[in-house]
Amino acid sequence: MNAETSLLNLKFESAAMLKARVQEYAKSEGFAVVTCNSNIRSLVLRCRHHGKSRNTRNLSDDGKQGTTKRKVVKMSMRTGCPWVLRATINFPYWSINEISGAHNHTSLGRNPMIYHQHRVLADDEYQKLDDYMSAKARNIVMYEALRNANGAPKMTMKVSGY
Repeated sequence: MNAETSLLNLKFESAAMLKARVQEYAKSEGFAVVTCNSNIRSLVLRCRHHGKSRNTRNLSDDGKQGTTKRKVVKMSMRTGCPWVLRATINFPYWSINEISGAHNHTSLGRNPMIYHQHRVLADDEYQKLDDYMSAKARNIVMYEALRNANGAPKMTMKVSGY
């Protein structure tokens, strides 16, 4: 039984608990999830790489005849990934109804910490950060204090005002 199948059998007390568990699964697999649609009865989570970047000005790839306007090539995380998770509430518990689609991007060897969804501080770490800020500590001191167990940084150097 793979990890996706085991998610289908779980029950959650809240949508937030469901999102946290799915995000934990996504981190272990090397991707991140974002909320696409949610309401009081249902929730749709997608891979961070879903969708395509938009061409709102209808510019062509090569430019029109006699003009210099053409589409700028942008580096985007969006690749049109079809992975989707759908969940609903069956009172009093949330359950995952469907996980479909395979990722169309590689996550092998990628550090899951590149996604901001995985760089979240715990409550005690926020308290620690508040203590440092009230003591007017320098950013580098706060940065060094908030590291993972393996010594990797949990946040970027810009911590003032988090």
